[in-house]
Amino acid sequence: KDITDDDLKVVGDITDERRFGQRSDALPWFWPSEISITQVVHECRNVFYRVSWLRAKARASRWSEEFRLVGLEMEWTVNWFRCKEKEWKKRLGDVEDEERPPGLDCYCHKQMALWASLADQAEIKFSSLLDRPLFS
Repeated sequence: KDITDDDLKVVGDITDERRFGQRSDALPWFWPSEISITQVVHECRNVFYRVSWLRAKARASRWSEEFRLVGLEMEWTVNWFRCKEKEWKKRLGDVEDEERPPGLDCYCHKQMALWASLADQAEIKFSSLLDRPLFS
């Protein structure tokens, strides 16, 4: 088989290790072939395989870490909503009943319901995405 210009392209990971679409890279046809080659080329091929394996391992590690972080960010989001709900409850409790205008009372209850609803909805959606309870 003839070697074409496409076979001799520099792997994108070498020129830009953070580029999009790394998973679609494939080795040129002559790297995995079992053609009788000199020792130098054989060593280069081994180095190339090791580098490719290390890149794949690093990519898998990054995705594993990202998956853990996204789960934590989901928990933080729900906790943030619960905190805002508690803030409005505290604001309502800080003002004595006789001093509280009816509009303030209504607004505080509306805000508490809003933040509680956001927290409940987020917890349900995030739990379904993770296929596990968000808080265990």
